[in-house]
Amino acid sequence: MGIVERSERLASRMELLVAADVNRRGSRDLLVPGDLLAAARSLFAGEGAAIVTGFYIPQAGAPETDGPPGALALARALARLGKRVVLMADRFCLPLLLHPAMEPWTAGLTVAEAAPDTGPDWLKGRGVTHVVAVERVGRAEDGHYYDARGRMLDPYAPPVDRWMWPEPDQGLVTVGIGDGGNEIGMGKVRHRVRNHAPQGSRIACVVPANFLISAGVSNWGAYALIGMLSELSGIDLLPTPGEEAAVLRALVAAGAVDGLSGLQTPTVDGQSPAVLAEMLGKLGRLAGGALRAG
Repeated sequence: MGIVERSERLASRMELLVAADVNRRGSRDLLVPGDLLAAARSLFAGEGAAIVTGFYIPQAGAPETDGPPGALALARALARLGKRVVLMADRFCLPLLLHPAMEPWTAGLTVAEAAPDTGPDWLKGRGVTHVVAVERVGRAEDGHYYDARGRMLDPYAPPVDRWMWPEPDQGLVTVGIGDGGNEIGMGKVRHRVRNHAPQGSRIACVVPANFLISAGVSNWGAYALIGMLSELSGIDLLPTPGEEAAVLRALVAAGAVDGLSGLQTPTVDGQSPAVLAEMLGKLGRLAGGALRAG
């Protein structure tokens, strides 16, 4: 089997694995086959990335645990590959990343506020060629921002998606990672969101991305992207289940909550530590097998 064919086969297996529809949001129906590998190849060839994350849960008064673990792991992976990386969150979620409990995981990374005025020119001035949104809400057709249950989030969602829309061709390659249809990037398949996601006609994000990764849990989409970067680089870049568990404990200590329950527990979208560990273990075995084969 040739290298190209092996990469395509591995990417297809990872896409299907992480798109497991564990919360019945239609993640399998929102899958764009081939975008995972295309996104990884583009990032691997790029100079640097801004990784935007953070989804605020007003009912809990805190950001959720889905998004930051995947964003942190992706940031650290790209930094290991010699890429410039800026990790970003809005003013509601940035304190989570800057909390002392997170210092072991953000050490060496540039952490900055994502605000509407820190747009494409600001990013390109810092050597950024790509923007990756990991579980970041994007505007719906009516211009408002919604959670997966259709509740409006406008006061808690600064419009950083204006970096990508309505003028997508601003010299930046965009990657969206989401799990429910209301996240940046889902505009690429918004007609499918309307048909398959709960509350789809109301929450469907209109902001597209060059590449979209749909996952049952957004962190899983980021891990799959790291798995493919491992394949392309020949370096094992994936976090271990133990490392993910440690990051989740740190995030909870910093105030993060499970996005479904609103409770400060080391779970993600209702998925237990055992389920989370199992997913990372499967991705690690897939990526590890490919590296050994190479």
